[in-house]
Amino acid sequence: MVAISLWHTDPATSALKSASLTQEPQDLILDATYSLVSLGTEKIVLTGMVPPELYTVMKVPYMGGSFSFPVKYGYSLIGSSADQGNYHVMHPHQDKVSVRLQDAFKLPASLPLNRAALISNLETACNAYWDGRAAQDEPILIVGFGLIGAAIALWHKLLGHQSITVIEKNDHRRALAKGLGFETLTQPIPEQKFSLAFHCSATGLGLQTCIDHMDFEGRIIELSWYGDKPVSLHLGHYFHYNRLSIISSQVSHIPDRLQATQNYLTRKQAVVNMLQHDIWDQLLGIEVPFHQIIPWYDRLRSGQLNEISLLIKY
Repeated sequence: MVAISLWHTDPATSALKSASLTQEPQDLILDATYSLVSLGTEKIVLTGMVPPELYTVMKVPYMGGSFSFPVKYGYSLIGSSADQGNYHVMHPHQDKVSVRLQDAFKLPASLPLNRAALISNLETACNAYWDGRAAQDEPILIVGFGLIGAAIALWHKLLGHQSITVIEKNDHRRALAKGLGFETLTQPIPEQKFSLAFHCSATGLGLQTCIDHMDFEGRIIELSWYGDKPVSLHLGHYFHYNRLSIISSQVSHIPDRLQATQNYLTRKQAVVNMLQHDIWDQLLGIEVPFHQIIPWYDRLRSGQLNEISLLIKY
């Protein structure tokens, strides 16, 4: 059996390549239906910006090659089996996959398959929710309305949090945030203060915006991954005097305080339950056939993508 997969052969080039599909006797064979491109993370990977110190910890299941190129990368694929249903797997972009049964999460029939491709990103949003520990009436700032920022905003909104302000400079994404019912600005009003912020813009300026608009003992949940790009901040103004906290949030680990009651499976089930809301379809941006995907990666490299998400259809 032959499978076609997406490879990044060097920082400037991506290609579709065919190879025999390696199968173990107990593996589950799936035909891919959708996979989601993680725009921020995959841009760092395909442009060669993963720090060598993180090559081991940043590997994803079934990744091919290495971060020093060539590399096959991706981690949210929906696949179907004619006699066993539909599954979510952490797997690079590929039209046919062979995976261990324990690595495949069976999807309920009620969940649309394109929406299910959001699962991995919503796991990040769930972790951010746990790390933020927002009070019900707490004013929340979200800087950056890419897919992660949007997912965090919607997660909180669906759980009853009403005081959410989004900062986004991109016109397309700002219009989406406004359409979803969020107060939306290009920059905070000078006197605005927040006790909780989620930073998702992957820029030092965005993180500085959070710092400059936090109330006393405010918490900033940092979700941006910068790769090997350095970040400069002004910490001498508000940061120390206001006793601010910058807290890293990342999907790989369940927060320590919750490990007695939560695990990867319960988190994924919480995400699937949350995805039953139709509103998540608003975060499904451009849908591109697999055989036409290469030019879209070229646009991602050059920073020419305005869409909030990019979905591959097989």
